[in-house]
Parts: sequence; C-alpha cells; structure tokens
Amino acid sequence: MSEQPPFEYSDENGAARGIAIDHADALFAQLEWDVNYAFNSVSRGVVNLHAGEYDISSAVSPADDLREQFYVSDHPLYEITLSAIRLASTMPVTSAEQLSDKPYAAIFENSFAFIERRLTQGTTLPQRYNVDSYEQGIRLVSLGRLPYFLTYALSDLPDSNVHLEVDTLMTLPVYLIVSKQHPEGQALMLAVNRVLTK
Repeated sequence: MSEQPPFEYSDENGAARGIAIDHADALFAQLEWDVNYAFNSVSRGVVNLHAGEYDISSAVSPADDLREQFYVSDHPLYEITLSAIRLASTMPVTSAEQLSDKPYAAIFENSFAFIERRLTQGTTLPQRYNVDSYEQGIRLVSLGRLPYFLTYALSDLPDSNVHLEVDTLMTLPVYLIVSKQHPEGQALMLAVNRVLTK
C-alpha cells in the first residue's frame, strides 16, 4: 500500500488507517485471515508481491497489462474519488481534460495512467509536478505555487483548510490483486472472489 490519505495511510503510531483499510478489514474478517499491512512505494510493492513477500494489494482501474501479471478480483473492494484540490479563488475544474494545459501537482506514486494518456493527446503536454506526499501537494496549492493538486480525495477537507476547495472529477473502482507468481495466488483470489460476490 502507498500513503494515500484519507483512503490509506499510517497514523502517528504506525498503524494502518483509512477508508480502504476499513473495507479490507471487513473483507479479511469474513475470510478469517490475519492481516499485516505494509506501506511501500508502488514499485517496491510490486516487486514484493511477485517475490511472495506480500500476498495481496489493490489497484485502481487495473489496465490490461497489469492483468497479465496479476489475478484481479471479479468485483471492486470499494471506490475511490479522483479530485483536484485548489484555492477557492482558482477556477474550478469538472474534468481531468481541463488540466491538459495547466500546471498541477500529483503524488509521485500516482501514475493516473488512465487519464494522463488522454491529457498527452492534445497539442500541449500537461505540466505535472511530482510531490512526495499528500501534505506537500496541499502545501503547494495553499501557498499559490501551483493551481491544482490532482489526487484521490474526499469531497470535503478538514476545517483547517477553509481556503481550499475540492473538485470531484471521477469515481473509480479499486480491485484487489495477487501476483500470478505467488505460489498460492489463484487460491487466494478464489477466496477473495467468493466473499466479494456475497
């Protein structure tokens, strides 16, 4: 898992928290599995999944190339919201395509491949600036350094960010994935699918 508040993050005590964790806990409780969460970069997480160090992870709107390497659950575990966070004084956006000629921040780990392919098909290339954390993206927008922060977010921000607005762009399904190299990968995914279809 990667740090993506409010969906998945580690709290001040290092414990996994968030909307995604709540959904995963409910699923794994039905399966009666003991679960330990690990937060890592996406690239390191993929390596660990293929090596069998991790058993299961999640993917937003998995593309065909990911399905070649991973078993993907038949149904999503939950849905995540892609949003643009901006100053209240900045022009609202209603679709990701509106960012095609505007600078924006995004967390390095979030590829947004499903929309950035569309953004690069225009006459101008998107001006993406990678940040290391959600807090860094919020700070750049709050200080007026960049007009938008493209991230997964809820429609409401904490009261401390009253000068910021959240524009919801799209809601996307989040599926569970297991590496096809995992020795018990097929069995793990069959168990997940049995519970997710209930």
